[in-house]
Amino acid sequence: MKNNPAYAARFQREAGDIYFDLRSLTYGETTKGLAYPIMKDGMVNAVLVAMVNEQRDWITFIVLKNSSPEVTEMISKFQKFYDTPSAARGREQMQEEQIEEVVIVVYQSIPGPSYIYYQPYTDYGSSGGLGLGMSGGPTIHQGGGFYNPSQNNNPCAKLKAQNNDATFKAKIDYLKTKTGESFEYGFRVNNPPPGQTATQYQQLSNVVGSNTIDFKFFNTTYGYMHSHFERLIPIFSPDDINTFIKLLINAHNNNIPQENVFMNVVNPDGTIYQLRGDNINVGSLTIYEQNIIDKELNNIYVNDYKLGEPNQSPEFYQENFLKFMKDNMNINGAKMYSIDNNGKASQLSLNGNSLDNSIPCPN
Repeated sequence: MKNNPAYAARFQREAGDIYFDLRSLTYGETTKGLAYPIMKDGMVNAVLVAMVNEQRDWITFIVLKNSSPEVTEMISKFQKFYDTPSAARGREQMQEEQIEEVVIVVYQSIPGPSYIYYQPYTDYGSSGGLGLGMSGGPTIHQGGGFYNPSQNNNPCAKLKAQNNDATFKAKIDYLKTKTGESFEYGFRVNNPPPGQTATQYQQLSNVVGSNTIDFKFFNTTYGYMHSHFERLIPIFSPDDINTFIKLLINAHNNNIPQENVFMNVVNPDGTIYQLRGDNINVGSLTIYEQNIIDKELNNIYVNDYKLGEPNQSPEFYQENFLKFMKDNMNINGAKMYSIDNNGKASQLSLNGNSLDNSIPCPN
């Protein structure tokens, strides 16, 4: 965080200060976990959890701060230690003292915003000697393996394969028939379970009392296809981008190739778009809290970038959406494609602050 003072100030304001003098470690043959208390106004306010993967070449940082029983218990156990006389006396650096066990629950999918405060952090620039823990070590600062995007990825080849997949095309055709409805339709796309080979397309229901889709993640989930209806803007929304970020993190956490991750939207004006995440540094991504999307990002999206203006050309929405995503949602490297009625895809991008000429995928 020392390289991003504005972000550090926001973190300190909203979460507090990370105390590296106390930690709880969970050892295992696969993923290992460390938990650090985050203090604010002399009290444990949140917990930083660092999950080290089985290969020991990647760390995912999660800040937990909410009223769920699991998080409340973790905060309480750290606070209990700081309330003891031994904590008040101070300790030598790295001195070991027994504290009550803190249980780190590892979810197979990414829970909703009520569990995750920010995710993930990649390097806090601390000077401790914890290897891949807080200091990062050579694998972060000397390129030894922290960022390792999948090789041999080709977005156009993936799009062409989808266009040749009868099941995928049938789902797109189905969504085209639903753009005249008054709520969204969609499919979750998963890898097949053991013993099966076919990609799983699971139709999704709506949140009760809402016209938006109830989208949950499984450890096999890597894609999302959905429709927009007439009252929605005919391009991806800030919520959609946030879901795409979750897809990328979920894929990484479950060893799904990053080049497989995608999100489609089918619109009433006939446009179809797809986001792809090839070569994105997952460690740089942030999952946005829902209140930030509702109170800040949606307002910027509609008013500052004029995306709320109705009856505009596809090029108008494309240009302003790409500018919004680049400027506001920290997802550098995301690629966006338009797809025509024949399934032919073209990459959309900016040239400076203007929409560049689209680049058709080769036949």
